[in-house]
Amino acid sequence: MSCYSMTMHQCRSVRSSMFGEPLSPVPGKQLVRWHLMCTDGGSVESYTRRIYKQKYRHAVLDFIVDLNCFHHENSNGQKASLKIADRICASFWSLPASTGYFSSLGKLANVLRMSYWKVRNAWTKQFPQDKNKLRENLMKSVCPKPLAIRWGTVCACEDYVLRLAPADTNFLQAMYLAFPDDFGSDDEPPPGLMSHKQKREQMQGANRAKGSAKGKRRRVGTANRSSGPTNEMQLEAQEHFQATQGKYRRETQKTIRSPKCWQFARISRRCREPWNHLMLFLQSDVTKKHASFHTVLSCLVAGKVGKFEEEIQAPEFRLVLQIPFSSLANLE
Repeated sequence: MSCYSMTMHQCRSVRSSMFGEPLSPVPGKQLVRWHLMCTDGGSVESYTRRIYKQKYRHAVLDFIVDLNCFHHENSNGQKASLKIADRICASFWSLPASTGYFSSLGKLANVLRMSYWKVRNAWTKQFPQDKNKLRENLMKSVCPKPLAIRWGTVCACEDYVLRLAPADTNFLQAMYLAFPDDFGSDDEPPPGLMSHKQKREQMQGANRAKGSAKGKRRRVGTANRSSGPTNEMQLEAQEHFQATQGKYRRETQKTIRSPKCWQFARISRRCREPWNHLMLFLQSDVTKKHASFHTVLSCLVAGKVGKFEEEIQAPEFRLVLQIPFSSLANLE
């Protein structure tokens, strides 16, 4: 009700005629009042519009029209597509991401953002030949954050993540090396790497071969020095944060090891591209790029519609639409 009350207060402040209030009579004319409510597709705004329509449904001379703001349609379409992806992910594909596609993508982005340099340094140390690719393309910046209130941000996050696809890069190995504590001693490593248990045994054997080594230098004057939080609440908050991050990393490691997850991410991104391109075009100023057209609609009908049709009719996109998801789930 807060959004409804605020809107009513704003209408009264500018002395706008309210719902159900009598109209000033005009001789020889029958007056009606139209109310146009245009908001984004959020739950609060949609609920407020429903309140208006329900409360004043008996007003004889008041007509109510409500619709979503056009500038939010791109984000709303992305949200609807991601909801479908979550249902398909759970019902047909049986992916490791039990919480849904968007949630899994958000956890992977969180791990890459929180541990950007840790992953990148582990990657560079194990595979020095990839240093230039990491700096110039693969991880030249921090992973974009997918926002649940700005659904279009998912596209930028997917583009970043799909560049790291294990079929083309050493991403799995870098993640395995960056977080050794997230794996058990018997967990199977990615191809080309030793397990942490094998590596530990190798190091122990090397130390025994060297014989008695010099002990670690004792740090003098640091016995009473504390580098961490001393407050109990701070300690609890830190432990909770570390436990949450560890849970995210373990779930992420399980997700990225599944070939189906990467395949599903490519399909999801490809299915939303035509909608994203169309909405961005409709919201653009066509007079700057196409001087011969004066409106977006004329430019769409006489010029751009062919390109959008080609995009939808592309062989790979038609393949995605025609093959049942239950069949796609069996592809490896």
